[in-house]
Amino acid sequence: MPPSNKRSRDDGGSDEQRMSKGSKFGAFSFPSHNVPTETASPDGPDRLVNPTTTITSSNRATRAPTSKNRNEREKIYREKIAMLNFNIALFAKRKLESGDISRDGYYTNAAHRYLDEAAKLRRQYNRSHGDVAVFGSGEAGQLGLSESILESRKPKVVASLRNQDINQIAAGGMHCVALNENGNVYTWGCSDEGSLGVLEPAEDGFLPTKVTGFHPSQFGPNGTDGLLDASGKLLPFEQRPEANILQVAAGNTQSLALSSTGDVYSWGSLKDNEGRNFREVPPMDDPRPKISPQDLTKVENGDEELKYLQVPRGKNYYPVHLANMPGRVTALSAGENSNAALLEDRTTIVTWGIDLQGEMSRPVCKLTKTTDNELIIREHLTPHPVHWAGPALKRTVLQLSCGGWHLLVATREGNNQLCVYSSGLNNHGQLGHGMRQGENGLEQDTQNREKLTKVRYNIIKLRRTFS
Repeated sequence: MPPSNKRSRDDGGSDEQRMSKGSKFGAFSFPSHNVPTETASPDGPDRLVNPTTTITSSNRATRAPTSKNRNEREKIYREKIAMLNFNIALFAKRKLESGDISRDGYYTNAAHRYLDEAAKLRRQYNRSHGDVAVFGSGEAGQLGLSESILESRKPKVVASLRNQDINQIAAGGMHCVALNENGNVYTWGCSDEGSLGVLEPAEDGFLPTKVTGFHPSQFGPNGTDGLLDASGKLLPFEQRPEANILQVAAGNTQSLALSSTGDVYSWGSLKDNEGRNFREVPPMDDPRPKISPQDLTKVENGDEELKYLQVPRGKNYYPVHLANMPGRVTALSAGENSNAALLEDRTTIVTWGIDLQGEMSRPVCKLTKTTDNELIIREHLTPHPVHWAGPALKRTVLQLSCGGWHLLVATREGNNQLCVYSSGLNNHGQLGHGMRQGENGLEQDTQNREKLTKVRYNIIKLRRTFS
């Protein structure tokens, strides 16, 4: 049953009505050096990204140590740049050995691709970082400015996150997730669905709270890597080191985090059309309570039935390691009630969640009040590879993004061809398939797709944009 307080989400209405509701708040980060010097950092002005700053031997010794998260990103960045340089050198060597490259214009495309890939790696692993600014409506605390400030027409800095070196933000339905340079995750906003990943958020979610409990499971893609003590014994679950988070994502009422080892963590809940809560199954070695004390109190008071709080129903109030992921993940995206992840082979996309309009790009069972829980876990909540419409091709996935009820994927395939695929709800033409021949002539293609289908409309402009 939906909560009765003023911060509850409105889960009623049709899909059309729910999709017409726009996001009422925004958040973004900007470099700390845009803040006045005296407030930019507690460690002094040498922390500023300022070309005029000179770091002497004295202030270099007092600088804050480089964060673990930054070290991880720099290591990955160096490895990927080295591989990129190797590939372009190998390409050039083969071209030179094959003859006169002046007669082959393909090398210019390779040069452009090299520059694009290098720039993408810099953006992903050497990104700027700083403070957080928010604006819009915040009745549920999604501004993070305290309960006394529920609206802002202009960007305001979140004071409690100032100088935290935030480098990534994700805005969900009524909550926000932020990641800082040290790999720490902060959440604020509506907490009634577990979206904040903590049982008792600061000021009831009106101020950012640090999320902890990113403990890896031995049953995940990495097995026992890093989970053994000096004597070779498996560490107890809550004594295992916290995962180093590199990416965060937020959906309607769920949140995701990706670690440097390719593990995915999830908290919150996923909803169907009737507002029922579903969640991923915690791994077998996770000893934390499966039902929160608050929810047990609701059962004792007769406000909730126990069967609606047992896995896969209910909410996860702490980060759960998705040990059933079929491999290490390199990128995440969260939609309304479904999620997508790209595996390290850069060709495999897996989806999981609650599929309502084909947004998970694979066949699933229809959800009813009598659907077996094991079937829901197996078909909806377990990550499985997506299905592609058309012939089987060798594809390299460049980017994926979940919309409300649809999924978009950019690929490189065939003879260096750049393509976009889409699936899911298409009532407003959001899948991008342009016009089609209807009974009364040309009309917009608003047909849903249950498989990732290639977008063929306006492909010339697309090629100019990505190449």
